[in-house]
Amino acid sequence: MRLAYAAFGTETNTFSAVPTTLDDFDRDGSRMERHWEHALAPARDRGIECAGGFHAFAPPAGLAQAAAYRALRDELVASVSKHLPLDFVVLALHGAMVAQGENDCEGDVLRRVRQIVGDRCLIGAVFDPHAHLTAQMIGASDLLVAYKEYPHVDADARANELVCKLLAMHDTGTRPVPAVFDCRTISLYYTNREPMRSLVDRVVAMEQRSGVCSVSVVHGFPWGDVAEAGTKVLVYAGTAEQATRCVSDVGGELVSLRGTTFDAPAALGDAIRLALTNAGRCVLAEVADNPGGGAPADGTWLLRALIEARAADVAYGALCDAAAVAACMRAGTGKRVDLLVGGASSPLSGAPLRVRATVTALAHDVRTAVTGGLDADTGYGDVAVLRLDHNVDLAISTRRSQVFSRSFFERLGVVLDSKHIVALKSTNHFYHEFAPIAQRVLYVDTPGPLRLAFAKLPYRTVRRPIWPLDTEAPALLVR
Repeated sequence: MRLAYAAFGTETNTFSAVPTTLDDFDRDGSRMERHWEHALAPARDRGIECAGGFHAFAPPAGLAQAAAYRALRDELVASVSKHLPLDFVVLALHGAMVAQGENDCEGDVLRRVRQIVGDRCLIGAVFDPHAHLTAQMIGASDLLVAYKEYPHVDADARANELVCKLLAMHDTGTRPVPAVFDCRTISLYYTNREPMRSLVDRVVAMEQRSGVCSVSVVHGFPWGDVAEAGTKVLVYAGTAEQATRCVSDVGGELVSLRGTTFDAPAALGDAIRLALTNAGRCVLAEVADNPGGGAPADGTWLLRALIEARAADVAYGALCDAAAVAACMRAGTGKRVDLLVGGASSPLSGAPLRVRATVTALAHDVRTAVTGGLDADTGYGDVAVLRLDHNVDLAISTRRSQVFSRSFFERLGVVLDSKHIVALKSTNHFYHEFAPIAQRVLYVDTPGPLRLAFAKLPYRTVRRPIWPLDTEAPALLVR
């Protein structure tokens, strides 16, 4: 028997002005080798030939350029085609990739793979829960499995699960029946706290029931304005009746939890006031400018508000501004600089901010671990730290990346123990490391392509009605 595997994707923020180009895709699959080693172990242990290894992933940003998407898609399909005939195809996708002229990239890829491998071959894909689940994706595959956790600490486990279940399907000659529950909801779901923690645990228990093959809670990616956006539940079971019963149970509970699965953002002025008057350390999450969701990370709204409020003892990071970093590199450590920072990508980023500061640290090719159980690292390029008045330390980078770990600041000489406020461009991945050192965590509503105030985003394509854009948005069972 023979299996082909490949990885392709990105998370597309359709509100972001930062395009995704061919050069943005990382073609080096070496970092995925450990992931594939774990995922494919059950197949290799049975002597199944595993071939392929196509890899192309880009960091979150705006629309993928049409030519880039088509070139990589066709290369993936060709990489699978050269190993025909195949018994299995296993793909690692994202689920929320959108390109110019193609709103359902994952469905398009799966359909084209199906066309070349035929109906006998079992096709499975593992994907991020921040995905747009489409009928085309389900129709072109035999099994789709989403990560269950956010932060995504279970990617390896879900990929291994996918392979094991495809092997079982081959051995039994059966293909489970899918059912979808469309919650008609745009939301976020933090699974590392209640009420989602209990729901995820219950979903895992459901998969142990006789007849239930797989249960995926597909959160949806709120900042992708496509017709199929929104929260859905996907269940595979032995019969249509079993799948319908299970998917309706989970989907109904998710609808009942509308508005309770993430922390509502505070208005900018309120967040600054609360942070300044809070007795202990306060972490401010500038969600709308989180590069982990495709934002440019050059927004100045929160930084400007902190400076104007004369906030003291602040660590802020990381604002992406390659030109400002270069100016700091030319000046050198210990030198005073007069710079314009941020506000370059679009009006959503705010106006550039003039700062007069001392360069306290310079570092090249900064990388830190992605914490919270995620076995990965992230790069910031070159980084400079500017000391502003009132002990405000501003970290600026040449690459867009959210701050996952306290080690980012520590390696740059920023002592967090001396800080009353820590401001981060992040949504939830910061929580594992920074919540334990904070007396209070506040999510801040600023302009930007990742606003948590979803009803304020300029959706044009998403199918209506959908909550919270519409107060009446009945859920749908899709068989």
